[in-house]
Parts: sequence; structure tokens; C-alpha cells
Amino acid sequence: MEKVSEYFERVSYEHTKIADVSKDLDIAVGTLYKMFTSKENLYYEYLMYQVNKFYLELLENQTDEPKENIKFFIKLKYSYYIQKRKAIESNIVTDPFFFHKVYSGSQNPMNEVYKLLEKNIKLILQDDTKNYTLLSICLNRLSDGFIEDWLISDLDLLNEIDTTFNMFFNGINLHEK
Repeated sequence: MEKVSEYFERVSYEHTKIADVSKDLDIAVGTLYKMFTSKENLYYEYLMYQVNKFYLELLENQTDEPKENIKFFIKLKYSYYIQKRKAIESNIVTDPFFFHKVYSGSQNPMNEVYKLLEKNIKLILQDDTKNYTLLSICLNRLSDGFIEDWLISDLDLLNEIDTTFNMFFNGINLHEK
């Protein structure tokens, strides 16, 4: 999957042809189709591979500072999308269900990311009446909005880490009033 990742990130999804991937990986086209029944399936596996790498990096960098862990999540997520813009841009722009597809499924590594977010948000808010699963999903989706805006307006994502963090936690506080 590392080689497939390099290919998508170099060529882009929209310009990818299975025949070219097989040539680049030195794998027969038929073998590639047996492993991944379509270009879309190969791309989905690429996305799951990236989410898993993201989770492992996030896990590896957890500290005793929950606010810093949340900010690191935002920074890491934005950095991943910036690095992989060529591989993901056309799909985000043309597929309104792109993020839903990435985050759905019981085997999705994003579920582990949500657990880390829940733990950190709970440490910050310290309120047992909150639905921390919902809040972790909301934080993730808020950051998706920043990513979509970045693709449209060329927003400087890495300068929006504190804005994303503050918007999320201020929104929770406004909801309580």
C-alpha cells in the first residue's frame, strides 16, 4: 500500500489507470484486479491505509496535555491533507459523500481516532453528562469543513489550528448557555 500511496499522491486519483498502477508496481493487471476489484476499491484501501497511518502517528504523539493532543490531532490531520492534496482533491470536490465514505464501516481505523479524541475532550471538559462520541465526531467534521474551504479558497490550514480548536470548544460552551 505504500507504493500505491506514492502512486496516487504523485499522479492523482482522477488520472490513475489500473494498467499504469500495475506497471508502476510491477504486478500483473489481473492480479491487481483480484486484490482490488476496481480503481475505486483500490482507492478506498489507500484511504484506509492512510487513516491507519494517521492513527498510529496520533497515538505515538499523545501526551499528558489533552488540549495539546487535540491541537496535534488538528495539525496532523491538516498536514496529511496538505501532503496528499493531489490524491484527494478531485474526490472531495466532486463527491459530496467523500468524508462519509472515509469514516464509515465498523473496521474503519477512524473509530480508534474517535476514541482518542473522546478521551482528550473528556479530560478537558470533565463533564460526565456529555456525549463524548458525538463530540469527537463533531470535532472531526468541523476540521473537514476547514479542509473543504482550503480546497476552494486556498486557506492556510496550518494557521487555522487554534481557530478550529477555539471554534469547537466555544461552540460547546455556547450550546450550554
